[in-house]
Amino acid sequence: MQNPKAASENTWNGGQIVAWVVLLFFLIFLCLLPFLIGGVSLSGLGKLSPSSPLFALCIAGFTFVGYTPTLSALLVAGLFPGGGGARSVLRQVRTWRASIGWYAIAVFGPAVLFLLDEAVHLVLGGSPPQHWIVLPPLSGFFPGSLFFSVMGVLAGTIGEEFGWRGFAQPRLQKRYGALKASILIGLVWGTFHLWILPICHCMSLTDVIVTQYLRLIATAVIYAWIYNSTKGSLFLVMVAHAAHNITVDLMPMVGGSAVIVALSYVAIAIVVVLMTDPRTLTRSNSGKRP
Repeated sequence: MQNPKAASENTWNGGQIVAWVVLLFFLIFLCLLPFLIGGVSLSGLGKLSPSSPLFALCIAGFTFVGYTPTLSALLVAGLFPGGGGARSVLRQVRTWRASIGWYAIAVFGPAVLFLLDEAVHLVLGGSPPQHWIVLPPLSGFFPGSLFFSVMGVLAGTIGEEFGWRGFAQPRLQKRYGALKASILIGLVWGTFHLWILPICHCMSLTDVIVTQYLRLIATAVIYAWIYNSTKGSLFLVMVAHAAHNITVDLMPMVGGSAVIVALSYVAIAIVVVLMTDPRTLTRSNSGKRP
Protein backbone atom coordinates (compact mmCIF):
# COMPACT_ATOMS: atom_id res chain seq x y z
CA MET A 1 0.00 0.00 0.00
CA GLN A 2 0.99 3.63 0.11
CA ASN A 3 3.46 5.38 2.38
CA PRO A 4 2.20 5.11 6.01
CA LYS A 5 2.90 8.78 6.70
CA ALA A 6 0.89 9.87 3.68
CA ALA A 7 -1.89 7.45 4.61
CA SER A 8 -2.19 8.92 8.09
CA GLU A 9 -2.67 12.40 6.61
CA ASN A 10 -5.03 11.45 3.78
CA THR A 11 -7.84 10.43 6.13
CA TRP A 12 -11.40 10.03 4.91
CA ASN A 13 -13.49 13.17 4.85
CA GLY A 14 -16.42 13.13 2.48
CA GLY A 15 -16.61 16.92 2.48
CA GLN A 16 -13.13 17.14 0.96
CA ILE A 17 -14.11 14.94 -1.97
CA VAL A 18 -17.36 16.81 -2.59
CA ALA A 19 -15.54 20.15 -2.41
CA TRP A 20 -12.87 18.88 -4.80
CA VAL A 21 -15.40 17.68 -7.40
CA VAL A 22 -17.48 20.88 -7.18
CA LEU A 23 -14.38 23.09 -7.43
CA LEU A 24 -13.02 20.98 -10.31
CA PHE A 25 -16.07 21.51 -12.51
CA PHE A 26 -16.40 25.14 -11.48
CA LEU A 27 -12.83 25.78 -12.64
CA ILE A 28 -13.56 23.93 -15.89
CA PHE A 29 -16.55 26.24 -16.41
CA LEU A 30 -14.34 29.30 -15.84
CA CYS A 31 -11.83 28.01 -18.40
CA LEU A 32 -14.56 27.49 -20.99
CA LEU A 33 -16.33 30.76 -20.24
CA PRO A 34 -14.45 32.80 -22.91
CA PHE A 35 -15.50 30.27 -25.56
CA LEU A 36 -19.10 30.25 -24.36
CA ILE A 37 -19.45 34.03 -24.06
CA GLY A 38 -17.69 34.70 -27.35
CA GLY A 39 -19.52 31.91 -29.19
CA VAL A 40 -16.17 30.49 -30.29
CA SER A 41 -15.57 26.86 -31.14
CA LEU A 42 -12.21 25.19 -31.04
CA SER A 43 -12.09 24.98 -34.82
CA GLY A 44 -13.02 28.65 -35.10
CA LEU A 45 -10.26 29.81 -32.79
CA GLY A 46 -7.97 30.41 -35.76
CA LYS A 47 -10.41 32.96 -37.17
CA LEU A 48 -9.86 35.31 -34.23
CA SER A 49 -7.18 37.96 -34.34
CA PRO A 50 -4.19 36.91 -32.18
CA SER A 51 -4.16 40.43 -30.74
CA SER A 52 -7.78 40.32 -29.54
CA PRO A 53 -8.49 39.86 -25.79
CA LEU A 54 -10.96 37.07 -26.59
CA PHE A 55 -8.24 35.09 -28.37
CA ALA A 56 -5.91 35.45 -25.37
CA LEU A 57 -8.65 34.41 -22.94
CA CYS A 58 -9.59 31.39 -25.05
CA ILE A 59 -5.98 30.25 -25.31
CA ALA A 60 -5.53 30.70 -21.55
CA GLY A 61 -8.70 28.74 -20.82
CA PHE A 62 -7.78 25.97 -23.27
CA THR A 63 -4.32 25.70 -21.68
CA PHE A 64 -5.33 25.72 -18.03
CA VAL A 65 -8.38 23.46 -18.26
CA GLY A 66 -6.03 20.47 -18.25
CA TYR A 67 -4.63 21.54 -14.89
CA THR A 68 -7.94 21.89 -13.05
CA PRO A 69 -7.78 18.45 -11.33
CA THR A 70 -4.47 19.32 -9.70
CA LEU A 71 -5.36 22.93 -8.93
CA SER A 72 -8.66 21.99 -7.27
CA ALA A 73 -6.93 19.24 -5.28
CA LEU A 74 -4.23 21.58 -3.99
CA LEU A 75 -6.78 24.24 -3.05
CA VAL A 76 -8.98 21.80 -1.15
CA ALA A 77 -6.05 20.06 0.55
CA GLY A 78 -4.58 23.42 1.53
CA LEU A 79 -7.72 25.28 2.60
CA PHE A 80 -10.27 22.66 3.68
CA PRO A 81 -10.30 21.82 7.42
CA GLY A 82 -8.39 18.58 7.89
CA GLY A 83 -7.27 18.59 4.25
CA GLY A 84 -3.69 17.72 5.15
CA GLY A 85 -2.18 20.67 3.31
CA ALA A 86 -1.03 20.96 -0.28
CA ARG A 87 2.31 19.38 0.65
CA SER A 88 0.53 16.12 1.49
CA VAL A 89 -0.39 15.91 -2.19
CA LEU A 90 2.77 17.33 -3.76
CA ARG A 91 5.36 15.38 -1.82
CA GLN A 92 4.01 12.04 -3.05
CA VAL A 93 5.88 12.67 -6.29
CA ARG A 94 9.10 12.11 -4.33
CA THR A 95 8.19 8.45 -3.88
CA TRP A 96 9.95 7.09 -6.92
CA ARG A 97 11.92 4.06 -5.73
CA ALA A 98 10.43 0.94 -7.27
CA SER A 99 11.72 -2.15 -9.00
CA ILE A 100 12.72 -2.02 -12.65
CA GLY A 101 9.72 -4.21 -13.46
CA TRP A 102 7.27 -1.49 -12.46
CA TYR A 103 9.11 1.07 -14.56
CA ALA A 104 9.04 -1.33 -17.51
CA ILE A 105 5.27 -1.66 -17.15
CA ALA A 106 4.81 2.10 -16.86
CA VAL A 107 7.09 3.07 -19.76
CA PHE A 108 6.59 0.27 -22.28
CA GLY A 109 3.18 -1.07 -21.27
CA PRO A 110 1.11 1.28 -23.48
CA ALA A 111 3.19 0.61 -26.61
CA VAL A 112 3.07 -3.15 -26.07
CA LEU A 113 -0.67 -2.97 -25.53
CA PHE A 114 -1.17 -0.93 -28.71
CA LEU A 115 0.82 -3.50 -30.70
CA LEU A 116 -1.28 -6.33 -29.27
CA ASP A 117 -4.40 -4.37 -30.14
CA GLU A 118 -3.12 -4.00 -33.69
CA ALA A 119 -2.58 -7.76 -33.85
CA VAL A 120 -6.21 -8.29 -32.82
CA HIS A 121 -7.28 -5.78 -35.46
CA LEU A 122 -5.35 -7.67 -38.15
CA VAL A 123 -6.76 -11.02 -37.04
CA LEU A 124 -10.26 -9.55 -37.38
CA GLY A 125 -9.48 -8.70 -41.00
CA GLY A 126 -8.32 -5.12 -40.63
CA SER A 127 -5.58 -3.48 -42.65
CA PRO A 128 -2.16 -2.66 -41.18
CA PRO A 129 -1.46 1.00 -40.40
CA GLN A 130 0.07 3.13 -43.13
CA HIS A 131 2.61 4.40 -40.62
CA TRP A 132 3.63 2.63 -37.42
CA ILE A 133 5.29 5.73 -35.97
CA VAL A 134 4.37 9.33 -36.77
CA LEU A 135 6.72 12.06 -35.62
CA PRO A 136 4.93 15.34 -34.77
CA PRO A 137 5.87 18.48 -36.75
CA LEU A 138 8.32 20.72 -34.91
CA SER A 139 6.49 23.92 -35.84
CA GLY A 140 2.94 25.06 -35.22
CA PHE A 141 0.53 24.99 -32.28
CA PHE A 142 -2.19 22.82 -33.80
CA PRO A 143 -3.26 19.33 -32.63
CA GLY A 144 -0.60 16.85 -33.68
CA SER A 145 2.26 19.35 -33.46
CA LEU A 146 5.19 18.85 -31.08
CA PHE A 147 4.04 21.81 -28.98
CA PHE A 148 0.54 20.39 -28.65
CA SER A 149 1.92 16.94 -27.76
CA VAL A 150 4.26 18.30 -25.08
CA MET A 151 1.49 20.41 -23.58
CA GLY A 152 -0.77 17.34 -23.54
CA VAL A 153 1.83 15.25 -21.71
CA LEU A 154 2.38 18.00 -19.11
CA ALA A 155 -1.35 18.47 -18.57
CA GLY A 156 -1.95 14.73 -18.27
CA THR A 157 0.80 14.23 -15.70
CA ILE A 158 1.27 17.44 -13.70
CA GLY A 159 -2.17 18.82 -14.44
CA GLU A 160 -4.19 15.70 -13.61
CA GLU A 161 -2.36 13.08 -11.56
CA PHE A 162 -1.93 15.17 -8.39
CA GLY A 163 -5.74 15.27 -8.42
CA TRP A 164 -6.67 11.71 -9.41
CA ARG A 165 -4.05 9.63 -7.61
CA GLY A 166 -2.34 12.18 -5.36
CA PHE A 167 -5.51 13.55 -3.75
CA ALA A 168 -8.59 11.42 -4.50
CA GLN A 169 -7.20 7.86 -4.51
CA PRO A 170 -5.74 7.77 -0.97
CA ARG A 171 -8.77 9.54 0.51
CA LEU A 172 -11.47 7.54 -1.24
CA GLN A 173 -9.86 4.16 -0.67
CA LYS A 174 -9.75 4.85 3.05
CA ARG A 175 -13.54 4.59 2.99
CA TYR A 176 -14.41 2.42 0.02
CA GLY A 177 -11.33 0.35 -0.71
CA ALA A 178 -9.04 0.69 -3.71
CA LEU A 179 -11.27 -0.89 -6.36
CA LYS A 180 -14.42 1.11 -5.58
CA ALA A 181 -12.30 4.26 -5.19
CA SER A 182 -10.80 3.68 -8.63
CA ILE A 183 -14.22 3.26 -10.23
CA LEU A 184 -15.42 6.50 -8.64
CA ILE A 185 -12.29 8.32 -9.82
CA GLY A 186 -12.73 6.85 -13.29
CA LEU A 187 -16.27 8.23 -13.46
CA VAL A 188 -15.08 11.71 -12.49
CA TRP A 189 -12.11 11.36 -14.84
CA GLY A 190 -14.33 10.40 -17.76
CA THR A 191 -16.70 13.29 -17.05
CA PHE A 192 -13.76 15.68 -16.80
CA HIS A 193 -12.63 14.71 -20.30
CA LEU A 194 -15.99 15.77 -21.69
CA TRP A 195 -15.01 19.42 -21.15
CA ILE A 196 -14.22 19.64 -24.84
CA LEU A 197 -17.79 18.92 -25.99
CA PRO A 198 -19.17 22.47 -25.50
CA ILE A 199 -16.51 23.87 -27.82
CA CYS A 200 -15.98 20.93 -30.17
CA HIS A 201 -18.72 18.47 -31.11
CA CYS A 202 -16.14 15.82 -31.91
CA MET A 203 -17.31 12.80 -29.91
CA SER A 204 -19.97 10.26 -30.78
CA LEU A 205 -21.98 8.41 -28.15
CA THR A 206 -19.62 5.45 -28.60
CA ASP A 207 -16.63 7.71 -27.95
CA VAL A 208 -18.21 8.98 -24.75
CA ILE A 209 -19.25 5.61 -23.35
CA VAL A 210 -16.40 3.38 -24.50
CA THR A 211 -13.32 5.50 -25.04
CA GLN A 212 -13.99 7.92 -22.18
CA TYR A 213 -15.81 6.15 -19.37
CA LEU A 214 -14.91 2.47 -19.90
CA ARG A 215 -11.27 3.12 -20.79
CA LEU A 216 -10.70 5.69 -18.06
CA ILE A 217 -12.39 3.59 -15.36
CA ALA A 218 -10.18 0.68 -16.42
CA THR A 219 -7.11 2.93 -16.50
CA ALA A 220 -7.95 4.23 -13.02
CA VAL A 221 -7.94 0.64 -11.75
CA ILE A 222 -4.58 -0.05 -13.41
CA TYR A 223 -3.01 3.15 -12.09
CA ALA A 224 -4.33 2.45 -8.57
CA TRP A 225 -2.69 -0.98 -8.80
CA ILE A 226 0.62 0.66 -9.72
CA TYR A 227 0.21 3.39 -7.08
CA ASN A 228 -0.62 1.07 -4.18
CA SER A 229 1.79 -1.68 -5.19
CA THR A 230 4.72 0.77 -5.16
CA LYS A 231 3.88 2.27 -1.74
CA GLY A 232 2.18 5.35 -3.16
CA SER A 233 4.55 6.20 -6.00
CA LEU A 234 2.73 9.07 -7.66
CA PHE A 235 5.83 9.63 -9.78
CA LEU A 236 5.52 6.18 -11.33
CA VAL A 237 1.83 6.74 -12.14
CA MET A 238 2.76 10.04 -13.77
CA VAL A 239 5.33 8.17 -15.87
CA ALA A 240 2.65 5.67 -16.93
CA HIS A 241 0.23 8.48 -17.83
CA ALA A 242 2.92 10.28 -19.82
CA ALA A 243 3.88 7.05 -21.60
CA HIS A 244 0.26 6.50 -22.68
CA ASN A 245 -0.05 10.04 -24.04
CA ILE A 246 3.30 9.81 -25.86
CA THR A 247 2.32 6.44 -27.34
CA VAL A 248 -0.97 7.91 -28.61
CA ASP A 249 0.95 10.77 -30.24
CA LEU A 250 3.69 8.61 -31.80
CA MET A 251 1.48 5.64 -32.78
CA PRO A 252 -1.88 7.23 -33.68
CA MET A 253 -2.62 4.67 -36.40
CA VAL A 254 -1.68 1.60 -34.34
CA GLY A 255 -4.24 -0.34 -32.34
CA GLY A 256 -6.97 -0.78 -34.91
CA SER A 257 -9.52 1.52 -33.34
CA ALA A 258 -10.16 3.49 -30.18
CA VAL A 259 -12.75 0.88 -29.18
CA ILE A 260 -10.23 -1.97 -29.40
CA VAL A 261 -7.74 0.04 -27.35
CA ALA A 262 -10.38 0.85 -24.74
CA LEU A 263 -11.49 -2.76 -24.45
CA SER A 264 -7.87 -3.89 -24.07
CA TYR A 265 -7.49 -1.57 -21.09
CA VAL A 266 -10.68 -3.07 -19.65
CA ALA A 267 -9.21 -6.56 -20.12
CA ILE A 268 -6.01 -5.59 -18.29
CA ALA A 269 -8.04 -4.04 -15.47
CA ILE A 270 -10.05 -7.26 -15.09
CA VAL A 271 -6.82 -9.25 -14.84
CA VAL A 272 -5.54 -6.84 -12.18
CA VAL A 273 -8.75 -7.22 -10.16
CA LEU A 274 -8.65 -11.03 -10.39
CA MET A 275 -5.00 -11.15 -9.28
CA THR A 276 -5.23 -8.72 -6.35
CA ASP A 277 -7.20 -7.92 -3.22
CA PRO A 278 -9.97 -5.50 -4.27
CA ARG A 279 -9.57 -3.60 -0.99
CA THR A 280 -5.99 -2.67 -1.89
CA LEU A 281 -5.46 -3.76 -5.52
CA THR A 282 -2.19 -5.30 -4.34
CA ARG A 283 -0.90 -8.78 -3.77
CA SER A 284 0.74 -10.00 -0.57
CA ASN A 285 4.14 -9.34 -2.15
CA SER A 286 3.21 -5.79 -3.24
CA GLY A 287 6.10 -3.48 -3.85
CA LYS A 288 8.22 -6.29 -5.26
CA ARG A 289 8.88 -6.91 -8.89
CA PRO A 290 5.61 -7.75 -10.67
